[in-house]
Amino acid sequence: MYVSTYLEYLHLLNVVCLSRIVHLERKGHIQEDVVRFWIAELSSALEYLHRQRIIHRDIKPDNILLDAHGHAHITDFNVAIHYSERRLHTSVAGSMAYMAPQVVSKKGYTWHIDWWSLGVTAYELLFHKRPFDGRSAEKMTQSILKDPLKFPDDSSSRYSPQAIAALKGVSGIPPPLDSCLCSISILSSLNEIR
Repeated sequence: MYVSTYLEYLHLLNVVCLSRIVHLERKGHIQEDVVRFWIAELSSALEYLHRQRIIHRDIKPDNILLDAHGHAHITDFNVAIHYSERRLHTSVAGSMAYMAPQVVSKKGYTWHIDWWSLGVTAYELLFHKRPFDGRSAEKMTQSILKDPLKFPDDSSSRYSPQAIAALKGVSGIPPPLDSCLCSISILSSLNEIR
């Protein structure tokens, strides 16, 4: 009885949170300061996970829930793993559109890949589209590995230079340094709200 009630409560919580996310997506434009707040919260969550030696491996908007107060929470740990400092991981897991170059190239990765995925998520929340595109797995892989990060024509008039600079940190430097610098860039651009 207790487990059943608990599961019903969790389902209700998920329905409430998911309906809020759907509402925000239908709303259209999400203000930069709201996205900045969510990314700061998610950065804090990722920092905690990485200190626990956990790689989430599937950071994306569908795996982020908002509570009744608008706070962002990471969910869906089904492909998360404990990582080892002694070796790089090579298994491919997660949603391809959000995978870091190190994952799709199968050259090995560690916790840094979560920062790449967070940057792709931030881009999607701001611009309502993903930065890398492909109608097949091969085309998506090539886009992630080779395409430069492009911004909509009106991005500089709609968003701050700090937001654009943080997003450029996602793909501006060849792996594996790109992920580290992306996290530094995202976090430094979020200092205003801490």
